[in-house]
Amino acid sequence: MIDIAIIDGRGLVFDVKQIEELRSKHHICGILTGVLPQFPQQNVFMGLPLQLMPEDVWYLVDQDLARLVDSKRAHEEFYKDKEPEEEASSGMVRIASATKHGLSPHSHARMPNPEAYLMYKYLMAQGLYIMPGLRFGCQYMVYPGDPLRYHAHYNALGKSWREPFPVLDIVRSGRLATSVKKNWVIGAESPDGEYRVFSIEWAAFG
Repeated sequence: MIDIAIIDGRGLVFDVKQIEELRSKHHICGILTGVLPQFPQQNVFMGLPLQLMPEDVWYLVDQDLARLVDSKRAHEEFYKDKEPEEEASSGMVRIASATKHGLSPHSHARMPNPEAYLMYKYLMAQGLYIMPGLRFGCQYMVYPGDPLRYHAHYNALGKSWREPFPVLDIVRSGRLATSVKKNWVIGAESPDGEYRVFSIEWAAFG
């Protein structure tokens, strides 16, 4: 069971073995956001904790692969029960000690966009790796394997079935994806419950 600490609405994982499990077994990579103690004055190489997308958090809890931990409350109660001399001698609180303070599913985690989350679940069901897509103007970057070994193949965007969609957005997004050697994928859940996706590539461009 993966322990996800909820801090300021963000899902964070502090255990290295659990991070390895997320990546190798569940295709969830996240983003390292911590500062390396040996090199604190740089932001190129980052360390623990691993920050998850809201979709990652909801997916893991929905699949009974993770539990949410209120690390702030666990930290406060841990020190409240300690004697002053014990508190002074204690260097840190292990995240594992907070697991007894589990949160009800989703109670404090940020809610992902519903349309985006449907796209996320569809892509995960295909065995793909998903990373945030803000850098390329989309919701998700989609990889056929581990992002450390593969380039992204798709820019993905989830929509509602009846949502108006300007033609110029198709032109712009298709050209952008093709210019960086990717296909643009748009998807939505149809009224019959089937999730349908369309791949768009700008011909003779890029």
